[in-house]
Amino acid sequence: MTVLLFAGLALFIELFGFRIPPADPHSLVGIVLLAAALALPPGEAALIAAISGLLFGIFQPLIYRRPWSFLTFVGRPLFRSSVRAIAVLFGASLANQLVANSRGRGISLARSRILIFHR
Repeated sequence: MTVLLFAGLALFIELFGFRIPPADPHSLVGIVLLAAALALPPGEAALIAAISGLLFGIFQPLIYRRPWSFLTFVGRPLFRSSVRAIAVLFGASLANQLVANSRGRGISLARSRILIFHR
């Protein structure tokens, strides 16, 4: 249920983005994905990032009336979703490694978030 909430919120926020210059969409979806990465386990947060990137990437040519091609409907959405998922997983891995090295033992990622942001 939480995954659907964050995925829906990410898509909703991304739909209200704007384009300056015409080739680059800008939105506040990164804040929603960051909130999901901090509130949920890394796998679920990466899934949210990948789903929102894939769905919006597929609908973006339709919304902004871009030319239709294999690249715009398959290539860019897959690239967009994979980059977002990898970024969330890398950030979670980095946070876990930083906390494990500073404490001398591994701890859960939820606890590592608390220790990193409340020092």
